[in-house]
Amino acid sequence: MKFITLAVAALLLFSTWVHAGETLNADAVKKLITGNTIDGLAPNGNTQQNYFAPDGKTIRKFGDKLIEGTWSVKDDGTQCVTGMPGGCATIVSNGDGTYDRISADGKVLLRWVSVANGKGF
Repeated sequence: MKFITLAVAALLLFSTWVHAGETLNADAVKKLITGNTIDGLAPNGNTQQNYFAPDGKTIRKFGDKLIEGTWSVKDDGTQCVTGMPGGCATIVSNGDGTYDRISADGKVLLRWVSVANGKGF
């Protein structure tokens, strides 16, 4: 019974993560993340913070672990990370101050729930 309740809760969470907002272009993505920390929420409920340094380096914090990598934005607006999980994704504004990282096959990889100036951790 507990499993069924959890399965239904997960299904409801995923069903609410439908992206129908505006896909950001390259300039908008760069402006949004450069020099900022983003709090993210994965579809499985895990949280993380990502700092995107102006020099193209990135640090991800989840729990007490830190992972370093690099970030870039392609001309078409696709935002990519290397050296850590995440790959490349388009960024879609949800119109409520949150943004979704959407994979090439249309899945929400991560919801950016807040953006703060500077390195927040």
